[in-house]
Amino acid sequence: KTIICTDISKDGAMKGTNLQMYKELSKKTKPIIFIAVAFSVLLMLMAPEGIYIIGGEEYMSCLEIVPVLVLGIFFSSFYFIFSNIEFVYERTKLVFPITLLGAGLNIVLNYLLIPKMGYGAAAYTTLISYIVVALCHYLATLFIIKRNAYPMGTICLYLGALIGATLLMPLIYQIHFLLRYLIVLLAVAALGFVLLRGRRPAGNKNGGNDEATDL
Repeated sequence: KTIICTDISKDGAMKGTNLQMYKELSKKTKPIIFIAVAFSVLLMLMAPEGIYIIGGEEYMSCLEIVPVLVLGIFFSSFYFIFSNIEFVYERTKLVFPITLLGAGLNIVLNYLLIPKMGYGAAAYTTLISYIVVALCHYLATLFIIKRNAYPMGTICLYLGALIGATLLMPLIYQIHFLLRYLIVLLAVAALGFVLLRGRRPAGNKNGGNDEATDL
């Protein structure tokens, strides 16, 4: 079962079919964000092996900025989530200015920080730029439909967990690799549970009338 965003009428009224579509959008967004967080954590955890295989021992000094890069990539994915509203309502005039703002901010921050902090600053400037772009697209959805169509409480919770993992990752890299692999297995188990749960046929708990989760 998928969300057909184009089923939301252009007036965006919070009633009838639109109400159901907004609820469905909210419900389906939660597992998508969780899966993205789980994959991000897995990438961070396996970064030492990935760097060693691809670049060798001489590139291991880059390990400390990998979690920041992964976090930046995670934020960049919000474009595909939030911009759905902009394209559905054919209000795409803000897409280019927001993208230009992010690119310009990245260039300016790189110009200011890389000479002082080295190449590692590029990971942080990219992260900041993606955060600004994601925030702008979310604000654009609020401007267009005048309401919140996403489960921002859940998104912020998952995001907080990912930021926490990013901050802890340098310490995790210092522990014995077997303990790190144990964490990897736990993350894979959690991801597998969510994927299998998503494939499970809908139950009949409510007499066959399943209700979407509230926004």
